[in-house]
This record gives sequence, C-alpha cells and structure tokens, in this order.
Amino acid sequence: MDDDSAFQDLIKGLEWQIHADRYQTLGALAVLAARLSGAVYTEAVLAGVPASLAQEMATDSWVAMLGEDGTQPADADTPEGTS
Repeated sequence: MDDDSAFQDLIKGLEWQIHADRYQTLGALAVLAARLSGAVYTEAVLAGVPASLAQEMATDSWVAMLGEDGTQPADADTPEGTS
C-alpha cells in the first residue's frame, strides 16, 4: 500500500503542476488579449468609429483570442475557436 500511496502522491503533484502551468499560460493570454482588445478599441475611437461599435470590435477581438467564455484560447485551426 505504501507504493500505491507514493504513486498517488506523485500523480497528484504532476496534476497540480499541469493545472498551475495551464492557469499561468491562460493568465498571460488574458493579459495580452486585454491589451490587444484595448488597442483595438482605442484605435477605432481615434479613427472616428462610434464608441459602441468600437466596443463591439474590441469584444470580437477578445472572443477571437479567448473564446466566448474567455477561459479557453481560441483554436488556431478553426475560425474564432469554433468546432
């Protein structure tokens, strides 16, 4: 049983590391998406686009990068992360 316990501890540690790495990557992508979406909004408004349309453009940019719910990077192989 001691070997089983050690194995389970190893698996739990690996699982935690995988999740931690994923969350760190997702956080970095969210920061980048926020900056890029903000740039889309700012540039659109400065170019004379109405603020409401600029906001929609920024939202579309966010969704294209992180998906509808903002928790999954969009799949590069399909448009806007759709399957």
